[in-house]
Amino acid sequence: MHRGSVLALYLLLTVGANRADSVPVTVNVTQRVPIETLSPSGQLTNVTESTVGTRFILVNVEGQQLTLQDAQGTHYRIVLTATNYIPPVLPTTSPSRTKEATEYSPLPAAITNTDSLFLPPSTPPPALNALVADHPEILTLIKRNDEIWKWLERRFYNNGHPVLWSTDHPTKLAHYLSSHTYTKDGTPILMLAKQMPDGSSIPPEEVLALIVFELFNSGHRDEFINLDNEAHQKKVSRSDYIRGMARIEHKTTLELKDFYAEHWVHYAIKNHLPYDGNNWQMGASADFDQWLYFYALMHEGYPDDIYGLYYDALVK
Repeated sequence: MHRGSVLALYLLLTVGANRADSVPVTVNVTQRVPIETLSPSGQLTNVTESTVGTRFILVNVEGQQLTLQDAQGTHYRIVLTATNYIPPVLPTTSPSRTKEATEYSPLPAAITNTDSLFLPPSTPPPALNALVADHPEILTLIKRNDEIWKWLERRFYNNGHPVLWSTDHPTKLAHYLSSHTYTKDGTPILMLAKQMPDGSSIPPEEVLALIVFELFNSGHRDEFINLDNEAHQKKVSRSDYIRGMARIEHKTTLELKDFYAEHWVHYAIKNHLPYDGNNWQMGASADFDQWLYFYALMHEGYPDDIYGLYYDALVK
């Protein structure tokens, strides 16, 4: 469990909601924390300690403050005092990595099953713990606190904007095993399929490669979101949008190759583990057009099947 100190107490907030905008985001307090009671005008009237298991409606996130509401309509405030924590606001899916392009809306929409609100750096990040809980098989390859684990920790902390983890399936297109989306403030949320499309297990090394790929991919947040915005404003054609998205993922592919060459293969040899360059796209060309041609041959429909849907949803 991720731990963060707030006045010598600890807080973990988990969010769960349906995607429909009309369904409120609920917050469960899982550890005792100081909580401020507010008057209808927003003035502080009392400070008490919350009760474990209390459920609230998330009203607002502003700076270090969460505003909550109970079933009776009373408002409360929790102040997050850690200096390097920037809490996410109510999330909205980014169509560059949302699960279903048809669900995209520029208006706020909830994301289900997301380890969403938590206090900052401790070891390990809560999203990394959630990943291990969903895919414990990666611990047959890496060990807690070894060099690969520490690399993942750094990436999941994302320079003070922690990457989040969702148990949602990445996409309705079953042949895509991983994806990512963003909260409204741009915080990445990673998703990974539980199994292969045929129901078989995803090999541990492929699980690790998929996670590394999406961590690199989410690092291109600004490029993805800028292209989405251009499409939404009809400033880019469908074909240019699709090609632009593929070009970003080509950059990610080259980063994945570098990770394999610089980190993984040496780690695997040292620890007497099998390693397969195909999991890390070692055959990918550095030339974008060559890469896209061969990748599309091996992955029928890419990139039109996924990014064509996203574009069509954005321009509606």
